[in-house]
Amino acid sequence: MDMEERELERRVRQSEDGVYCWTYFMDMWHDPYMFGMVMKIFFWIALGMGLVAMMMGDWGRTPGWVVGLIFFGGFLVLWPIIYVIWALCARGVMRMFFVMTDDYVLQTAYTQKTRNVTDALEILTLVAGLATGHAGQAARTTTNVHNASRDQPNYFSGVKGIVEQRDRNMIVLKNMVTRMRIPVPPEDYDFVLEHIRAHVPEWVLDEKEVEARSRGRKARLWIAAAVSLVANLITVPINVSAYKATGWMKLSWNLRGGDYGVQRAFALLGEDWYSTETPFQHRLSFSPVYAVIGFLAVALVVWLVLTIIAAIKRRVEK
Repeated sequence: MDMEERELERRVRQSEDGVYCWTYFMDMWHDPYMFGMVMKIFFWIALGMGLVAMMMGDWGRTPGWVVGLIFFGGFLVLWPIIYVIWALCARGVMRMFFVMTDDYVLQTAYTQKTRNVTDALEILTLVAGLATGHAGQAARTTTNVHNASRDQPNYFSGVKGIVEQRDRNMIVLKNMVTRMRIPVPPEDYDFVLEHIRAHVPEWVLDEKEVEARSRGRKARLWIAAAVSLVANLITVPINVSAYKATGWMKLSWNLRGGDYGVQRAFALLGEDWYSTETPFQHRLSFSPVYAVIGFLAVALVVWLVLTIIAAIKRRVEK
C-alpha cells in the first residue's frame, strides 16, 4: 500500500449508505493499545483462577497459595507470548477498522488476512494447552483472543461518559463496566467527537448530572463495603462459638471427601479428619484468603442490589 492510499484509509470518510469509517494503523511494537486491553482481561481471569486454586487448599505437599501464584503467573505469561507471535506474523502493524453510525461505533474485524492470522493463533494456543495438560486454560485464552479480534459495537445509548485524550488522538467511551478507546485522526477529531456527543444520552453532557451519578456510584461502593464488613465480622464469633461447641461452623461453605473435610467461612478455615484409625480431629485456623473472598463476595451482591435500585429509581423519576 502506497502512502496516498494509506492516508486515504486513515481519514474519516462517509460511504454511500451514510456510514462513517476509518482505519487505524497500529504499531504493535510501540503502541500498547491492544496489548494493554487484552492484558486486563487476562489479569482478571488469572486472578480468579489463582483465588480458586487457593480456595482448594493444599495440593498434595504444595500449599494452596503457592499453586494459586503459579496459576496466576503462568496464565499472565501466555498473552505476551501470543502477542509476540501475533506481531511477528502481522509484521508489526495491525490495521483496525472503525465504523460509526448514528447508533454505535464499531471496532470491526481487521482484514481477512488478519482474521486468518488470529484463527491460526487460536489453534496454536489450544494445541499448546493440550500438549502441556492445560486444555481448559488454553480454551479460555483462545476465547479471549477470538473476542478481541471480532466485531465489538459500542452503542451510544449505553455510554455513561466521554473522556477526551487529544494528546493521544483518542476518544474514550465509558460504559457501566468497560471503556472503549477510539483512536481518531487528529484532522477529524472534532468531527467524530461532535457526532458522538450528538447521539449519546443527554445527561452524559450535563457535568452536574455526571458528577451526581459519580458520587452515587462511590456512595454505593462505600455502603456495600461497610455492609459486607459488618456482616462478615458478625459471622466470625458465631462460627468460632459453634465450632468450639459442636466441631462445625454454622455459616460456612463445606466440602467432604473420604476421611477429610473442609469448612470455609469468612477469615476461617476448619479442617476435619474422620479416619477410624485415629480419634476424630478438628483444626480451626485464620485464613486471610477467605477473609478477602468473603468480603468481596458480599460487597458485590450488596453493590448490585443498590445499583439495580438506583436504576429503577431513575426510570421512575423520568
